Amino acid sequence: MSLFKCPRENFLWGRLKSTVYESNPYTIQELKAKISHADAAIKISMLHRVYLNMIRRAQLYIDAEGNHFQQLQ
Repeated sequence: MSLFKCPRENFLWGRLKSTVYESNPYTIQELKAKISHADAAIKISMLHRVYLNMIRRAQLYIDAEGNHFQQLQ
């Protein structure tokens, strides 16, 4: 994961995509409804954890002085 990408957007896209396409929507209306439903299911606490993870990764990057660091679990 690159620090230059917005982790919140990466998380949201991955989460929405997997939820929306669990069952293929057949119409635009169905797609919009599934996106709205999946978006509403994302909790603030989940976004907070994504933010904290981004901060942790940024600090590791700083500590490594811009060099590679161990992949996180």
